[in-house]
Amino acid sequence: DMSDYFVENIVDGQYERDGVFHPLQERSVTIYNQTFLFYDTLEGHTIERSLDVSSDPLEDGKYLASRFSTTGSEGMGDLHRIFEAGDVQAAQRLCKTNSLGTNYLFGDLKGNIGYQQGGHVPRRSKSTGLLPQPD
Repeated sequence: DMSDYFVENIVDGQYERDGVFHPLQERSVTIYNQTFLFYDTLEGHTIERSLDVSSDPLEDGKYLASRFSTTGSEGMGDLHRIFEAGDVQAAQRLCKTNSLGTNYLFGDLKGNIGYQQGGHVPRRSKSTGLLPQPD
């Protein structure tokens, strides 16, 4: 539950969003003298490719892309604030805005116990969530 997947339509190094194409951001990572190319959308989706072709330029087509749930948020800072909460209700309020997609169970010194699901989930009106969809 820490990431979500999307289908991205890639043409000429650009991805499509609502019928408009936007440039992908290219980044390279070198590990043991081998350079791998990664492509990201402005929304933080990383295009998934096999490592055996990741040194080659991106070809046109539909690609699976992933996005970690804390992309664009404070992530671990959010988690730290939860542990500073004074009671169960305060911790639950903080979890509602927490970007880490995790199940939380809280208890406090007054004997209160609470559960909260944290995380960001994409809103998709035409999907069951079982298969990746265009964003």
